Amino acid sequence: MSSGFKYEGVNIPYTNPSSSVAIAYGSVVDLDTRIAIAAATIAASAAGNLVTEGVFEIAAINTAAFTVGESLYWNGTALTNDGTGNLTPAGWCVETKAETAVLARVKLIG
Repeated sequence: MSSGFKYEGVNIPYTNPSSSVAIAYGSVVDLDTRIAIAAATIAASAAGNLVTEGVFEIAAINTAAFTVGESLYWNGTALTNDGTGNLTPAGWCVETKAETAVLARVKLIG
């Protein structure tokens, strides 16, 4: 097996594990230890690409303000700044988010 350079890793190959539900373009994909974003729609059981680096605007809880540099987590439906429990690390906040805002900008942890 070769241990040489393969690719940058900004986009990684991913096979949709669902046999019946597509992953929509732009959807958050929970990889257990981090999140990634679908680079295009990935049909059920099909291969596609996920984006693992960059800044994305993602759904966020509307019960807490976020500050720049704060760690953010994926709770299965939205970003949160409360890391308690079994949440997936998402990245860090790159723009202040007001408490009632429903979107936040996060720099993915690549």
